[in-house]
Amino acid sequence: MMQKTLIPAIAALLALAPGLANAIEIGTVRAQELVQKSPQYERAEERMKADFERRASELQEEAKGLEEDIQKFQQEADLMSASDREAREQELTTRQNDFQLKQRKFRQDVSNRERELFQELMGEIRGVIEEVARRKGLDLVVPDPVYAAPSLDLTDAVLKELVKRDEE
Repeated sequence: MMQKTLIPAIAALLALAPGLANAIEIGTVRAQELVQKSPQYERAEERMKADFERRASELQEEAKGLEEDIQKFQQEADLMSASDREAREQELTTRQNDFQLKQRKFRQDVSNRERELFQELMGEIRGVIEEVARRKGLDLVVPDPVYAAPSLDLTDAVLKELVKRDEE
């Protein structure tokens, strides 16, 4: 929200004060590209996979077993006594409910971990953007402008720094 109001304000300021435009040093970055091409993003994806691959596999196996048991029950239900059928049906319903709860918990855990890793990644990227901007003597860095001259783009310099930091 703040970015949406900041950019028009800067544009208005620059239009009203042509002499000021020369005094403000501006750079831009392609934020999405920084995230997707950074080695830190690849590392975060690998951590997500390592953290949740086993649980996802276990859930798939449990789903498969539950589905097989439900199909078997449906085939054999007519041959069972009423009390056995009712007990088996209740057991399968309980297992289904437990399984759905596990699925929701898993999705929530994945979502929370993704958010956590993304915040870490964005913090690191912001820090590198600030560092590169300071080194170049910039006053302002605008993410994802509609248009900017290629000479203002810091994306490649920031990516190089991110790669360098990842190798350390």
